[in-house]
Amino acid sequence: MHLLGFKWRLPWGVMWLLVVAACVPMTTSQAFAGDWSLKFLSSSTAIADDNVNLGKTDRDSALVVSQTINVDLLADARTYEIEFSPILNLQKTSFSEGGDEVDFFPSASLSLRKSLKNTSFTIDTYVARSEASANELVDDVVHQNKGDRLDSSVIGNVTHKLDDRDSLVWTSSVRLVDFTLQSTELVPFTSVGSSIGWRRQLTELVDTGFSVGAENFNPDSATEGETLVYRSTASVNARMTKRLSAMGSLGASLLADEGDKTKVNFNFALGADYKIRDTNYSLNAAYDVLPTQGGNFENTLSTRAIVNHQVNDLTSLSILAAYSLQTGSSSQDSSALTLTPSLYYQLSQEWKSSLSYRFIHSDDGGERAYSNALMVNLSYGRDLLP
Repeated sequence: MHLLGFKWRLPWGVMWLLVVAACVPMTTSQAFAGDWSLKFLSSSTAIADDNVNLGKTDRDSALVVSQTINVDLLADARTYEIEFSPILNLQKTSFSEGGDEVDFFPSASLSLRKSLKNTSFTIDTYVARSEASANELVDDVVHQNKGDRLDSSVIGNVTHKLDDRDSLVWTSSVRLVDFTLQSTELVPFTSVGSSIGWRRQLTELVDTGFSVGAENFNPDSATEGETLVYRSTASVNARMTKRLSAMGSLGASLLADEGDKTKVNFNFALGADYKIRDTNYSLNAAYDVLPTQGGNFENTLSTRAIVNHQVNDLTSLSILAAYSLQTGSSSQDSSALTLTPSLYYQLSQEWKSSLSYRFIHSDDGGERAYSNALMVNLSYGRDLLP
C-alpha cells in the first residue's frame, strides 16, 4: 500500500493503535459537542546558502525558496480533545551548479486525548515526507540525489493517578522510517518500544520520576542487525524561583544485538530556563546512545543555548548556539556547530517577519566544512474558527 510515497510495512501493533485512534472518538458524541477552533498559517521562506550541501570539496551554493501551508483543527470537549494538523510544503532549490529542483513535502499529525476521573489516554500519530540528508547533526542541509525520507509514528500514553502525589505512566510507540533512495548512509528501520514509569510530586515546585523501558530496533540492512535496547532513567523537575526552573535526568541503557553482544551506556539530560525582565535564557544538554540513519547506534551529545530579548512590543532579538557530537566504534567522530542570530518584527496582528543569519561548522572524521546562510521569512496566521 502506498500513501504520500510511503511503502508501508505496518506490523499488527501499528494497525491496532491506528484502529483504536480512529474508534475512540466515535464512542461518544461529547467529542463533537465541545468548542471548535480552526487556525490557518502560511509561511514563505527564502534561504541563500553558500554551501547548501555542506560539502568539503564539492561546495555548491543555492537559493532555497519554500511555501508552507498549515491548518490546525482542534475540538476541545469536557473529557475529549481532538487535534488534526495537515501541512503542505512546496520547495524549490536553485543550485549554482546542477539546475533546479522542485519538491513537495506533505505531513500530518493527529492527536486524540481522553480524560476520566483518575486516568487519561493519549494517542499521537504522525506521518511526513521530507528531504533526506546524510548529515544528521544539522537541520536544513540539502543534498542532491539523496531522495526523500518517509516518517510515520504512533505513540500511545496512559497516565493513572494513584493519589494526590503519585501517578503511573505507560508509554508505547511504533516508528517506521523509509527512504526513496536507499544507500549505506540511509537505511530504513522499524522501532517498537514501551516503557512504564512512576512520578511523585514532592512539593508544589518539585517532582521526581523513574522509568524502565525496552525498544526493538530493526534496520533493513545487510550489515546491521536487530538490536534490543533496555533503559532505566531517574529524573527531577524543579521550579526554584519565579524566574528560574531546571530539570535533570540520569540513567543507563543496555544494548543487545543479534550476535549476543551487549554494551552498557549511561545517559543524562540537563535543562534550565531563566527570565529576567525582557530577556529569556534557555540551556539544554543531553547525552545518549541513539540509532542513526545508517542503521547502527552511536553515542550522541547535543547541547543548545537560546537567548531571546523583547526589544519592544513589535521587535525581538534572539541568538541560538547548538553543538552536536556523534561518536561510535563503527565510524569516525563527527560534530557540528551552529550559530543563528535572528531579528523578528511584528508587522501587524496577523503578519510576522524575521531575518536570520546561520553559520555552520562541521567536522566529519577530520574533514571540515563551513556554511553561511541568510534567511528571510514572512508568515501570516489567523483564526478561522470560532
